[in-house]
Amino acid sequence: MNELLKRLEENVSPIPFLKKDDTTNESTDSNRLSILNNNDLKSDLYDSFSLVGGIDYLADQFISQHQQDILNKTQENIDQSHEFNTKRQHLELNEDQQNNNNTTLEHDLTPDEVEYILNLNQMVSSFQTSMEKVVQEFRSEIEKGLDEYCKSNYEEIQITSDSLRQLIETMKQKLKQNNRIRDKILSFREEIKSLYQMVCNSQQQQQQHEEQQ
Repeated sequence: MNELLKRLEENVSPIPFLKKDDTTNESTDSNRLSILNNNDLKSDLYDSFSLVGGIDYLADQFISQHQQDILNKTQENIDQSHEFNTKRQHLELNEDQQNNNNTTLEHDLTPDEVEYILNLNQMVSSFQTSMEKVVQEFRSEIEKGLDEYCKSNYEEIQITSDSLRQLIETMKQKLKQNNRIRDKILSFREEIKSLYQMVCNSQQQQQQHEEQQ
């Protein structure tokens, strides 16, 4: 606690309008609020704001340090993963050479390094198993939540489903009606074409008859 207070005092700057040595003179300004004339209250406010500011400062420091630790740990994991992959490839290459040549070849890995690779491989496998378990639990929670929602809102869901079904049926009926109207329009169009052709033929025949006379 003393260390925290010491760090607060070191990193907190005074707030100008709440300085402890700020004094007021009622005779020079009678309209100033009475709260500003209460030095004890101002002192308490100053201490409160300073403490809040100090806590914010320490929180920012902690977050920054924590983020840096995460970045450092991530980079360390990346380096270890790269090192593991390199050594694993080298070990597999040596094993392939031994299998092909049927001879015992010495490799560059020490027993400690081989044990490290095996342990790291086990850690990766364990992490993968843990993640699969977490995913399965998360999926189960989602399915459970959906089941509970369906049970508690069954009537509403049923009404919505019935409404959608009725709407689909209505759209089908309208589509059939539109198809009948379209068929009638096409039929009427064919009749108009037929009448037009008859008129054209009649005019042509009349013209030929006039020319013959």
